[in-house]
Amino acid sequence: MTITVQRSGQSNIAIWAFVGMLSICLLVGIWTIVKARTQVKSWKSNGTIVTLSQNGTLVVRADMDIVEIKSDDTYYSTRGNMEDYCIGICPPSYSVPPWFYDTSSITGLVIEEGVISIGKFAFYGCSGLTSTSIVIPNSVKHIGGESFLNSNLTSVIIGNGVRTIGRRAFEDNSLISVVISGSVRAIGNCAFCGNNLPSVVIPNNVAYIGDMAFSDVDSIIAVPDNPNYCSVDGVLFNKDKTTLIQYPRNRKDTAYTVPKSVTYVGNYAFTARDNLMSVTIPNSVELIGIGAFFRSDKLTSVTIGDSVTAIEYGVFSGCSSLISVTILNPIPPFIAGVEEFVKENWLEDAALYIPALSMNAYKRAPGWNRFKKILPVKN
Repeated sequence: MTITVQRSGQSNIAIWAFVGMLSICLLVGIWTIVKARTQVKSWKSNGTIVTLSQNGTLVVRADMDIVEIKSDDTYYSTRGNMEDYCIGICPPSYSVPPWFYDTSSITGLVIEEGVISIGKFAFYGCSGLTSTSIVIPNSVKHIGGESFLNSNLTSVIIGNGVRTIGRRAFEDNSLISVVISGSVRAIGNCAFCGNNLPSVVIPNNVAYIGDMAFSDVDSIIAVPDNPNYCSVDGVLFNKDKTTLIQYPRNRKDTAYTVPKSVTYVGNYAFTARDNLMSVTIPNSVELIGIGAFFRSDKLTSVTIGDSVTAIEYGVFSGCSSLISVTILNPIPPFIAGVEEFVKENWLEDAALYIPALSMNAYKRAPGWNRFKKILPVKN
């Protein structure tokens, strides 16, 4: 009996030892899994540190370990400056943001005070954001091109320190609200296009606005003391109203007459307007910019005054409903990119109305001779 009891006790000890070891292994495995799931990812981006926390928030902060170098009473430092990145076909010196492959896990963006510049393509494609508002801190001076492209933002407050907003910086988001601070001086091409903004206010220090920067805004308002821009009924002009820069997207009017002070209709000024069917350009206008009516597919008629001498590339490209073009200049205006102009399908059915004494000139002029119906101007 004694021997049996001893063997039974030894067996129990072995079993409990095995159970103990198994429990430890299980605990270690669980801890490893939990750690893997909650581990914070971190990357260095020039003079900033970017971290992705377990709750999906991507945070950018200045790398305070970088020492400022003084030379001839001037301080040099990369502290707070993000690296510029690139998506797609890129120069050898650019790379994809290292957190780009985690965009499906990014639910929020935070840029901390101390960051000075936001890199190109920094947050491109963060379309899974659930926290869709962002505040750009006052320390930021530059917002890089394409930095928030296609990132599902609905609200942006741009801090009172930002001087430049790069091209396409906030393109293709879902913005319904944007506040541009008075420190901003330059806004790049298409910076806010592809959004749903009901209105935007241009502050007094803005000296440059690129093409299509506000092409999808319903009403553009320039503050009265801006020395470079003004607005009339939501239409954006330069200060002396000689250049029409942007006609609002959802303005209810179906017809519009360009003011007589205007000499230049800017690039993409009437691009893809939702309600516009008829536009009259006065005799004061001398040049119509690139893609001025691009993809305005409800536009049916355009009247162009007698001073226009040139029409830039793609002015009427995609104007599939255009059936009447009236030109009052007896000398046919030059058409840039005429080889593309003549391929427009709407030319098959549209009528060109010109001064009666200029019939032969227009029938010989490149581009204009593509119209099958060339008629004298209606009285």
